Amino acid sequence: ADRDFFHIEDDMGEDRILDFDPIVDELVVKISLCSNFEEFLQASYDDENGNLVVQVDTDNRMIIENVSRSQIQEDKVRIEVIQ
Repeated sequence: ADRDFFHIEDDMGEDRILDFDPIVDELVVKISLCSNFEEFLQASYDDENGNLVVQVDTDNRMIIENVSRSQIQEDKVRIEVIQ
């Protein structure tokens, strides 16, 4: 399968990624909360359904279905720091 890029940004509301493949796909993270991979992990958690949730703030989050936090590798997350 080809590599897909999924973007997580401030003010995105609640969104879902249905077909993220942690082996080939990449997350492009451009949120004020994250400037490195560790901060990305701190902003994320696994929900009760086994999905990864990236909680940007109370109104904005990305749910990555059928992927757990432990499956996300640093080389598949590109942090674009907001200046």
